[in-house]
Parts: sequence; structure tokens; C-alpha cells
Amino acid sequence: MDSTKSPEREGRSLAEGMLLTTTLIWGGTFAATKVLLDSGMEPMGLLTWRFGIAALLFFLLFFNRLRKAFNVSTLKKGIVLGVLLYAGFGLQTVGLGFTSSSRSGFITALYVVITPLLQIFIGRSIPGKRVWLSVGLVTVGLWLLTSPAEGGMAGFNAGDLLTLGCAVSFAAYIIVLDRFGGKEDVIALTGFQLLVVAICCTLHNLLSEPWTSPSTSTDWSMILFLALLASVFTTWCQTNFQPRTTPGRAAIIYTMESVFAAIIGIALLGEHLGTSGFLGGGLIVGGLLVVEVSRD
Repeated sequence: MDSTKSPEREGRSLAEGMLLTTTLIWGGTFAATKVLLDSGMEPMGLLTWRFGIAALLFFLLFFNRLRKAFNVSTLKKGIVLGVLLYAGFGLQTVGLGFTSSSRSGFITALYVVITPLLQIFIGRSIPGKRVWLSVGLVTVGLWLLTSPAEGGMAGFNAGDLLTLGCAVSFAAYIIVLDRFGGKEDVIALTGFQLLVVAICCTLHNLLSEPWTSPSTSTDWSMILFLALLASVFTTWCQTNFQPRTTPGRAAIIYTMESVFAAIIGIALLGEHLGTSGFLGGGLIVGGLLVVEVSRD
């Protein structure tokens, strides 16, 4: 039996490996953001630095392509998508000031289930039985994750609620992006999104918060990680490697973001979930897998 992999299969293996690396980086953003908030940075100030640096670098790297691809349609769509991303990241970052990075990772991942549910309200489709099964699993999982029964576990709090709002924002983003997909240059659309998020966060920061800057080498390393790896590099990975696998397989890989967030939060920040927390997180991941397997 010939065990040699075909070029197509090798290409998909590489792509899926890169997407898994992307989810690992995403998982690390929760702990990095928590560190920066605990160091005294304001939520919108943190996002201003993150997306300001990311947008600047993105435009420097792809300036010629952005210039050639610029048109009013791309700009309008970039504004809509950028505002949704600003809402999602803003709610997530503010929420992290009141909840743990582990819980934030699991709750954020609920966008996978919320997305097909939102489609009911915009008249696109009615979710099937697997989606409702998934909703049941993640609902029980969320209750266990935020249950006060375990020592060290706070009940469902303001941070969890804000993070749930973040998941809704990301779900709306996915639906809108699906409608815009394939109609504009991907790099140009991504660049305008980053720019809009940076502008919105800067205005929000100036109007509602005292200006804060990274003050230590640790702060700067976290900001650069969020800007360069978690924003620019992961965007490039998604753009280049997701088309080389199926949407269903990619989405299943993306569910690992919440698992990595929990592992990193426990390992680096000493966070404690407890038995019910781990069980709740496991049910959430199981629910995400149920809904994604049904899409492939």
C-alpha cells in the first residue's frame, strides 16, 4: 500500500496545521488581555494600541494592493464589518475586567451556536435538529461553567454577560461577512476593517477613558503579541489557508480556541475552574463540535 501523501492532501494538512496555530494564538489573547487590564491599562486604550499598530503594519505591508483595490463599495463594507468587530472586541475586553480568561474563552466561542440562531431572525434558514441539540449542550455547559457551586467560582456576572454580547456581535459579523464574501478584494476588505476598529477604539478611548500606554516591557510584549500575531498574522493565515480546507473542518479546528484559552489561563495565570467548570467547558466544546460537524 502506497503511503505517500498526494500534494493536495499535504497542502490541506499544512493549511489545517496553520489554522490550528491560529487558534492557539487566539487562545493566548485572553490571558494577554487580562494581564494588560490587570496592569492598569484601560480597555479601549488597550484596543487602540492593538488595532492601531495592526492597521499601520497591515497598510505598510499591503499598501500597493490596498491602493489598487480601493473603491467605495469595499470601504462601505469595511466600515460595517469594522463596527461589528469593534463591538465584539470592545465587549470582550471590557468583560475580561470582570471575569476570567478561561471563562471568557468558552463564552466567546458560543458565536458558533449563536450564528445559525441569528439566521432565524434575518429569514435565511431554520436550524436543524443538530443545532438545537448543540444549543442544549452549550446552555447546560454555560450554566455549569458559571455555577457558584465550586470553590473559587463566581456566579454569572457582568463580565460574563458582556462576553455573551461579544459572542452575539461576532455571530452577526460572520453572517454579514458571508453576504459580502467573494465580492471584494479580501486584503482590502481586511485592511479597512482593521482601520475602522482602530478609529472607533481611539475615539471611544478619548471620549470615555483616561489615556493609558504600555508602561513595562511585559506590557509592550503583550501589546505586540496582540497586534502582530493575534491580528495581522492570524488574519493572513485565515485568508491564505482556510480556502485550502473545507469550511466545516476549519470551523471544527476553530473550536479549539476556547480549549487553548482555558489551558493558557490555568497554566500562566493560575486560574481555577473546578470540576463543574471543566465539565461545563467540555459540554460547550461538545456542543460546538455537534453544530460544526453537521455543516461539513
